[in-house]
Amino acid sequence: MTLLSPLTIEFSVVAITETWLQDSPLGVNIDGYNFVYKNHPVRSGGGVGLYISDNLDCRIRTDIFADENEVTESLFIGIIRPHERNVIVGIIYRSPNQNVKNFVTRMNNVLGKTSRDNKACYLIKGFDLNLLSNENHNATGHS
Repeated sequence: MTLLSPLTIEFSVVAITETWLQDSPLGVNIDGYNFVYKNHPVRSGGGVGLYISDNLDCRIRTDIFADENEVTESLFIGIIRPHERNVIVGIIYRSPNQNVKNFVTRMNNVLGKTSRDNKACYLIKGFDLNLLSNENHNATGHS
């Protein structure tokens, strides 16, 4: 990814929303990273993905999810760190024009699940909100 190449920071995980991938992630590889992704379950478009540094030992956590067809999409991984506290990293994306309150409810449910694991948890959220039109936005409950 050319956006990462000029940076001096090496990220452990990079999250992507709106991947628009179908069945194969061809052409999206970045040297030094493994890519895991999940397509939108109902329609084309959407999708979430995580680039994970290839020096990390991780597993996809299918037991943690916040998917709700048209409201949210999510993907979670567990990073195993010997001699240190294990980590959960997740991405939750709110589809455009969906109710923000429903999104926050789903997000809180996930946080409840991850807190029971007694692991550090990093949650990346994509709200897809136009903050310039907050006075007239049905998804946030303003009209």
